[in-house]
Amino acid sequence: TSNPANPFDTSRFHRDADIGTVIGDETRLAQALGHVFDNALIHAGDNPEIIVAAKGSKSRLQIAIADNGPGMDSKQQMAALHGVTAARSAANAKADAQEKGVTGGLGLPLAKQLIESHGGSLAIDSKPGAGTVITIKLPRG
Repeated sequence: TSNPANPFDTSRFHRDADIGTVIGDETRLAQALGHVFDNALIHAGDNPEIIVAAKGSKSRLQIAIADNGPGMDSKQQMAALHGVTAARSAANAKADAQEKGVTGGLGLPLAKQLIESHGGSLAIDSKPGAGTVITIKLPRG
């Protein structure tokens, strides 16, 4: 079974020695990653711990962003990917976002759309009480 709080190892940032590159719109890919990071920060609570791991193969790059937030059940995960605030009311999520200086609400659906437009995928692995891992897979050129 996977451990959403620790996708690859115990470091806060881990990457393969040579993860390589992907071909794509740098601005849009950075925007997608920014939305995922913003989401992790919004939901990680007062003492956020964000773990980033990256690894590559000949055919793809995989990036996992894990947080120590409250986690989500399957219904909340589906809502998060389709633009519906899952764990909190829209007003609470917006207030959290404004307080932390980041956007909230449609970030994950937009990130998913941007990643998919590059031939990749974005998936959520989360369990209530165990944090959340967002995994992005992008194909090589």
